[in-house]
Amino acid sequence: MRNVRFKCPHCGQLFDGSSDDIGITADCPLCHKPFKLEETGEIVFKLPTPILWYFGAFQKYFKFSGRARRREYWWFAFFHFLASTIIGAIDGICECDFVLLGLYTLAALFPLLTVQVRRLHDTNKSGWWVLLHSIPVLNLALLVWLCTDSDNGNNRFGCNPKGF
Repeated sequence: MRNVRFKCPHCGQLFDGSSDDIGITADCPLCHKPFKLEETGEIVFKLPTPILWYFGAFQKYFKFSGRARRREYWWFAFFHFLASTIIGAIDGICECDFVLLGLYTLAALFPLLTVQVRRLHDTNKSGWWVLLHSIPVLNLALLVWLCTDSDNGNNRFGCNPKGF
């Protein structure tokens, strides 16, 4: 299944749909006239925007299973760093003894762990390797694995999130 663009022959309205819908008859969302859905040849790619990767990790709060691609992990890490910096600055300005930063850190702890575990799964490593964070020199190995490209195809943790 892929996203494709359809064009109404009556009013010329373009709209996106699934390749599974090709050949069926549907009503145009604008003029409401029925027509047979035919692909325009224009492929539509719907990739999440970077901020959606960040909020997506919070939606998968306790999901340790599956795989996460590099893009998902590193955009989450970037926005986590950005949010921590901003909240820390606000805490410093308000002289709140970093209460807000502590609350944010607690709230973001599980999304950070789960996206790291899923990222390790993407490189065919056990999620328990995330414990290398606590060992000063060996945490560099963890960093290398977080930067490594996905395993091609399926592995023991699921199918490739890149789709191949």
